Amino acid sequence: MITSTVDVVTLLPGPVREQALRLGADLCGRMVAAGIEPAFTLGSPFPGAGRHEVCEPHVSLFMLEVGTADIPELVAALADIARAQAPLAAIGAYVAHNPEGAPELFFKATAEWRELQRAVIDRIEPLRRGRLRPTDPGGNSVAALIRASADPDQARQLSRYGYDEVYDDAADRFRPHVTLAWPTVRRKPVDVSGFPTDALDHVASEVAVAAMHPYGTCTTIWSRSQLIG
Repeated sequence: MITSTVDVVTLLPGPVREQALRLGADLCGRMVAAGIEPAFTLGSPFPGAGRHEVCEPHVSLFMLEVGTADIPELVAALADIARAQAPLAAIGAYVAHNPEGAPELFFKATAEWRELQRAVIDRIEPLRRGRLRPTDPGGNSVAALIRASADPDQARQLSRYGYDEVYDDAADRFRPHVTLAWPTVRRKPVDVSGFPTDALDHVASEVAVAAMHPYGTCTTIWSRSQLIG
């Protein structure tokens, strides 16, 4: 069966999206100044992809490998979830780099964020039918991570959900965030001093199913649904 790697996400409202594009461009500029090639630029097509495959700023709720034939069911399920979930506040907490050196703005992991993620996973996770994504956003084999991870919670979540940033009864690994830029080669992280943590504060009110390219980028948006709870 043909499969696709997809991301279930919240999208940023217009003015906040534009601010994310500005922050991403600033960080890409800092990378270039430090001799680091950015892997992508938010708001621009993913390098080598079609001109409509624009890298969209987002907050990931659940990444999964899904059969193409199951995507309509996934889209319908997310629309059902959106009708039952209320909009929620996204309040910036801090800016930090992920293990690959990508700068990210993290939001406070509130009960509302956790409730939304659990609703998504409980309904949508069965559609992956035990499949694993070939790689994580950093290009690492997910199957190999399960075997080799030094973090037992990461290995357990990858085995159970196919995704390792999950809030569940055993561990809280969910850290809602927007990835602003990503280096093509892991180097000393660029300076993120001076970035206001409240730069992307907003009310998250739209969820989507998006196709993924490397580095966790979301490009083609296959569906959008309003949280109306």
